[in-house]
Amino acid sequence: MTKSSHIWQTFKHALIYSTAGLLGKAIGFIMLPVYAHYLRGEGYGTIGMIDVVLSVLTLLIGYGIQGAMTRFYYERETLEEHRQVVSSAIFVMLALTLSVSLPVVLFNKPVAYLAFGDSDKAIYITLAVFTFIADISSKNAETYILIKQQSIFFSILSLCRLVLALSLNIYFIVHLELGVLGYLYSGLIVAIFFSAFNHCYALYHVGLSFNKDIAIDILKWSLPLLPGYIAMFIRGNTDRVILRTTLGLSKLGTYEMLFKFATLIGFLVVEPFSKIWGVKRFEVAEKVNGPSIMASVFNIQLAILLFIGIILSLEIPIVLRILTPTEFWIAGITVLLAVMSRVILACYYHFFFGLLYAKKTHKVSIIQIASAVVSVIANILLIIPFGIFGAVVASCLANTFQCVLAYRLSQPFYRIPYDWKRIIFMSGLSISIFFLADWISIEKINGMTPWIVDTVGTPLTGFLMWIKADSIKDGKIVDYLVNNIPLLVDGGLKFIVGCSFLLGLVWTDIIPRKKLIAIVRQRSLSPISNT
Repeated sequence: MTKSSHIWQTFKHALIYSTAGLLGKAIGFIMLPVYAHYLRGEGYGTIGMIDVVLSVLTLLIGYGIQGAMTRFYYERETLEEHRQVVSSAIFVMLALTLSVSLPVVLFNKPVAYLAFGDSDKAIYITLAVFTFIADISSKNAETYILIKQQSIFFSILSLCRLVLALSLNIYFIVHLELGVLGYLYSGLIVAIFFSAFNHCYALYHVGLSFNKDIAIDILKWSLPLLPGYIAMFIRGNTDRVILRTTLGLSKLGTYEMLFKFATLIGFLVVEPFSKIWGVKRFEVAEKVNGPSIMASVFNIQLAILLFIGIILSLEIPIVLRILTPTEFWIAGITVLLAVMSRVILACYYHFFFGLLYAKKTHKVSIIQIASAVVSVIANILLIIPFGIFGAVVASCLANTFQCVLAYRLSQPFYRIPYDWKRIIFMSGLSISIFFLADWISIEKINGMTPWIVDTVGTPLTGFLMWIKADSIKDGKIVDYLVNNIPLLVDGGLKFIVGCSFLLGLVWTDIIPRKKLIAIVRQRSLSPISNT
C-alpha cells in the first residue's frame, strides 16, 4: 500500500467514525438547554466529582491493556495467535476491572463523603461504579472491532447507543425529573446492554481461550504505565478539586460545562481519528516510508484540529449565551485556551509514539509524572487568584510541557520528521484569526443592533406566528428568538472569518493546490463532457 493510500484509508475511517460522533453532539446541543435547566450548576458539579471517582478506578486499571492488545496483535503472525491475544486481553481486563471496582461499592459511603461531602449520596457512587464495570470491561472487545477496521459497523453501534441513551435520559431526567440519579440510571442500562453485545460479538469470532504467556506479556507492557496513569489522574483532577473546595460546586459546574464544549474537538476529530490511527500506526510503523506517513498524517490532523478549534472557540460563547443560564456564560479568551489545551493534548499522542513502539512504556510514566507536577503547581498558583481562567491556563502549560518532553524522549527510538515550519505557521495563523474574528461584533457599530432586530425580527416574528410558535409558553419562545438575533448574526460573521483559515492551508499546501485546482477544473468541465 502506498503512502497516500495509508493516509486516505486512515482519514476515510476517521470520517466514518466522526459521523456518528457528530450526530451525537448535534443531538447533545439540542438537549443542552434541557439538561442545563434540569441539572443546573450543582448537578453538573456532582457529575464532575463522579468523574473524579471513576478516574481513580481508571488509573488503577489503565488503558494500557488496550494498547498492549493492539501492539501484540500486530506482532503475532498466525490467526490462532491473533485470537488468543484478543481473548486473553478481554479476560485480563475483566479481572482487573472487578478487582479495583468492587471495593469501592463496599465502601460507597466513605467515598461519597470524600467526593460530595455527603455520605447520603452513596447511591450515586454505586450506580456509577457498576456502569464503569460494564463499560471498561468491554473495552478490549470493542477494540477488536477497531482492529478489524469495521468502521461502518462500529458507527452503527455508536448510533444505536446514542438513541438508547437519549431516550433513557429524556425519560429519567425530563419525564421523571430524577436529576443526577436519572443520568446515572440511564448510563447503567446503556452500559450493561452494549457491554454484553461487545463481549458476545468478539468472543464469537475469536473463541474462549486464555494464553498465560500472552497475558504476562500484556501485563509487562501495561503495568509500567500505571505510575503515569496515577500522574494523569492527579493532573486531570487537581483543577476540579481546587475549584470545588475554593469556589464551590456551582462554579465547578460552570467549568464542567466549558469543557463539555471544549472537548467537542475530541469527539469530532481526536476520538474518531484515534479509533483507526491507534491501531493502524503500528502497521504503518513497519513500512519503509512509515515515518514520513506519520509526519503527513500529523500535519493533516493538526490542520483539522486548528480549524475546528477556531470555530469552536468563536461559537461556544455565543451558544452558551443563547442556550444556558447566565451562570454558564464564559469569556471568549477562556474558551480559546480551553479548546487549545485539547489541541495540544491531541499532539501529545503523536509525539510519544516512539516509546510505545520501542516498548519503553516506563518512560511514558516519567512524562506523565513530570507533567503532573507542572500541572499541580500551575493550578495552585493560578486558580485561586484567577478562577476558571487560571485553570485553563494551567491546563495549557501542563499539556505543552508534556508534548515537549514526549517529543524529546520519543524521537531517539522512532524518528518522525515533523514539518515544524508548517506547524508553527498554522498555529500562529489560527490564533491571529481568532482574535480578529472575536473582535468583530455588530454591537460595536452604533445603531446596527436595533436595525438588525427590526429588519430581521419582523419577518421572523411573522413566520413564528404562522407556525403557531407564539402559543408555546405564552409567546415567550418568540420573544426569546427575536431578542437573540444579534447573537446569531455575530455567530455567522465569526464563522465566516474563521473559515479564512482554510485559505492558509491552501497557501501552505496542506490542502494541495494542484489537486484542488484539478478538482475545480474537473467540476467545471463535467457538464461539457457529459454533453
